[in-house]
Formats: sequence, C-alpha cells, structure tokens
Amino acid sequence: MTTLDTSSLTNMHDAILQRADSLKNAAGLSTSGVGGATSSEAVTSGQKTGGILSFNDALKEAMSDVNDSYIQANAAQDAYQKGETTDIASVMLSRQKSSVAFQATLQMRNRLMDAYKTIMNMSV
Repeated sequence: MTTLDTSSLTNMHDAILQRADSLKNAAGLSTSGVGGATSSEAVTSGQKTGGILSFNDALKEAMSDVNDSYIQANAAQDAYQKGETTDIASVMLSRQKSSVAFQATLQMRNRLMDAYKTIMNMSV
C-alpha cells in the first residue's frame, strides 16, 4: 500500500482540475466555476490560488448562490402575497429552483461527509 501526503493529493487535485478546464476549452464550453462565475471573473476577484479556484472559495460561492436563490424565492412569495404580482407560475418556479439548489447542496454535503469518513478510516 502506498502512502499519500497532503501535498501529493493537492497536486493531483490541481492536475485534475486543470485537465477538466482544458477539456472544456477543447470542447468549446465555457469554463465557469461554481455559481456561474467564469475563470476570468474569479481571477479578477482574487479567488484564484495557483491558477485553480480554491475549494474553500468554491464552497463559499456555492453556499452564497443557494442563499441568494432562497432570498429571491421568499421575495417573490412575499410580493405575490402582498398582491404586487399575480404571476403564480414565476413564484412557484423560483420556489422550486430554491428547493433544487438546497437539495443539491445537501447531497454534496452528504457525499463530502462520506468521503471524509472513508479517508479518516484509512490506515496510514
């Protein structure tokens, strides 16, 4: 059994992300980070470390996007209840978008916790 240290894991992680970005570029897809921020926006906002969006920043941005969708859904619901809008379809759509974003975040958290538990149970 080979042992892995944190620096080699970080290097592998960076190599995988760079490879994914190069494949997206080759396929003609936009290279957007979590929450729709493009790579150039992340560079200008100072969220890049070593050419790769850090995991911490990506997680914060994803949580911010989920929170924003929740706030927008509540604002649409409040506007409908006050009679400011009569478009129930847009209200329901925003509620569903918020729900899907939350469920996706919850599933991501569950998978990260499973991975963490697996790594912690490994013998070194």
